[in-house]
Amino acid sequence: MGRWLGEDYGLDRRAASHVMGQVVRYDVGNVFNPAFTLACRIAKRWLR
Repeated sequence: MGRWLGEDYGLDRRAASHVMGQVVRYDVGNVFNPAFTLACRIAKRWLR
């Protein structure tokens, strides 16, 4: 997510970290033994 914010929105590591710390949403899709899926999302309204 941090790399994507840098590449697509021009944020440096620190700025991306601040954005992610404030507005990221995590969704757990599946938990099964050691296998799991997780989605990290940021609403586009925060990325203008």
